[in-house]
Amino acid sequence: MSSNAIAPGLAEHLAAFMERLKVLRYSPATLVSREHSVRRFFQWSSERGLADVRDVTKQTVRDFQEWLLGRYATHTVHVHLISLRRFFEHLEKTDALLVNPCEGVPLPKLEQRLPRSVFTPEEVKRILDAPNAKAQTGIRDKAILETFYSRGIRLEEMARLSVHDVDLSGYVRVNRGKGAKDRVVPLGVKAAECVRQYLEHVRVEWARDNPEERALWLSWRWPRGPAWSRPISAATTSPAEEVIEGARHQGSDHGPGPDQPAGSVALDSRLRAAGLAARRP
Repeated sequence: MSSNAIAPGLAEHLAAFMERLKVLRYSPATLVSREHSVRRFFQWSSERGLADVRDVTKQTVRDFQEWLLGRYATHTVHVHLISLRRFFEHLEKTDALLVNPCEGVPLPKLEQRLPRSVFTPEEVKRILDAPNAKAQTGIRDKAILETFYSRGIRLEEMARLSVHDVDLSGYVRVNRGKGAKDRVVPLGVKAAECVRQYLEHVRVEWARDNPEERALWLSWRWPRGPAWSRPISAATTSPAEEVIEGARHQGSDHGPGPDQPAGSVALDSRLRAAGLAARRP
């Protein structure tokens, strides 16, 4: 059996768990994370002679937690343990177990943290001013960036927004957000105005070629489909990203590229963090 292989019985439980998460419409990134974490536990436990989920006890979970803490940062340990909790909750709900061994085992204290490199106010201003306001793609990208900065929406959530999810009075409905949950988030005054400009002066024109399209952010390319044409991941980039990243170091009067809109997962998290720190109205 290879180092990555797990016992057939455990593999069946894991497959059923992953299928349940897919039914609940968890994001691809969450699915990968949950499976990786549970597999890590299976490999660790098999090295200690445990090959049946019914043999896992609270002490087993505590020992695994201590093992993780000796090798990984606290945040990474949380990711593994939360995934393990959800897995055993699934087993308990499906009667594969009578008792969830993770229940009652406290997680290690996790400090609130922002990304290591948060944009300064001056960098944020250069980034938000980077799109060319005279170009249609620039108007769109300006609206996207202001929304990122306004209230902490994530890139994958941004890509899924429809025209029905935005209330210009100051709210955005996020469907299947973090944890596969729906939520409503406030939209700042500046962001709402930029979205309105995009809707009234750009999207209304682009949507004429594809009136049935409901995605909020459209591509300038015919047939004017969703701006993000491929799945969002940590490797997602766009031509606009180079312009935005360059604007962080020096002022830029060039607009973003015309293909996909501004934004990558890395830029997304840093810009959102700056906005949350500033608590922009």
